[in-house]
Amino acid sequence: MAASPHRSALHWHSGTAQPVPRSARCRRIPNRRVALLAGLLALSLSGLGCARNVRPPAPAETPAAPLASQSQPVALPTVLHGVWYQDDATGRAQCDRYRALPEDIGETDDGWISMVGSIVITPRLIHEYSEYGEGNFNAVREIASLGDGSWRVEVQVGIDSIPADDTGIEVEAYLLELQQERLSWEPYKAAEERTSSYFRCGDVRTDLYKVE
Repeated sequence: MAASPHRSALHWHSGTAQPVPRSARCRRIPNRRVALLAGLLALSLSGLGCARNVRPPAPAETPAAPLASQSQPVALPTVLHGVWYQDDATGRAQCDRYRALPEDIGETDDGWISMVGSIVITPRLIHEYSEYGEGNFNAVREIASLGDGSWRVEVQVGIDSIPADDTGIEVEAYLLELQQERLSWEPYKAAEERTSSYFRCGDVRTDLYKVE
């Protein structure tokens, strides 16, 4: 009986059927198929290596918030606020009158008379007080600390009234000093010594004076 051509697993030798060794079967795999399998394996390993090296996309950066405006209204230091009188007999008498005023006296003659000759300092105003609440209104525009209780103050001066912010009045520079609880207020001239001295009598009373 003739051998079937499909029984490749047996080898006919000397009339006896013998199994073909496994190694021989492997050698019979076509070279083209081996190359194809090797290429697929290499591609798979290459893709795995790339996947390991792929970095996740960086998170989108949050845009920085715009900086808040740091500009602030110009204001004199609180240590300077108050009603100041010249350090002499007239100034001390005026201070006594100011302190003796009853509460809530309002805008009366006794009120404004007690403040004549004083310097009234609020956050943005230095008022050289004269009769009927008039005098020089020095509206503060710029302040520069010189250290050791000294300030260079730039002001616009209004006569008998506060100058508006948009006025064309020329800016003037003054030197404001506080030494040993005594205040001086002079035009800014570095070589010039102080010519007047004021002491603090008390807070600015809002029933007598509108704080600017």
